[in-house]
Amino acid sequence: MAEPEAPGSQLRPETRTGLELLGLGLLLGAVHVSFRSHGAFTEAGRGGLVDLVGCAFIGAVLWAMLTIRALAAGGSVKDAVDDGLTASAVAAWMVTLAPPRLSNYLPTEAASDFAYAYLPASLVGVLLVNLAVVLWPARTRPAMGLRLAATTAATLVVLGVLLRVVGGGADAGEAALRAWLAAGVAAAVAAGLHVWARRRA
Repeated sequence: MAEPEAPGSQLRPETRTGLELLGLGLLLGAVHVSFRSHGAFTEAGRGGLVDLVGCAFIGAVLWAMLTIRALAAGGSVKDAVDDGLTASAVAAWMVTLAPPRLSNYLPTEAASDFAYAYLPASLVGVLLVNLAVVLWPARTRPAMGLRLAATTAATLVVLGVLLRVVGGGADAGEAALRAWLAAGVAAAVAAGLHVWARRRA
């Protein structure tokens, strides 16, 4: 059951939560990428920020494409917006927790993680959001957090596999390990939210 809207509010609580989760993911991602790149205005910093925003944007676009048919069949526009924000937030948090390697932005390196790992993982994340909606269909803020955390964990596992299998460079294995460790953190958060939601029910 969806949470009631506050009097005078123009946004549903779930929509506000989606915007907050996306905004927080982008903000923390920008800080993390800038810190690892020794500044937002370095070549690596600019490239990382572009990858961060690009993954979030691509996630939102693919979600919109997948929901057109559902909306045409009478689906809820508000629910589609909330889930679209979650899908975009998943991509943002993926980059936040496991930023691209600095070697992607060095002219002497052949790594291209965005094309071979982050972009495909973002697309898989959108599909996983659809599955998460089926598994945890409640239209509440805790359920949105649970869907985000669980989907981010699974997406990071996929990212790690892609980095390990198709990532170039000697540090591909290390990058994959970081993604899998981040997946463990996200999975722990999802488990905690799941237990909390069950106790509240």
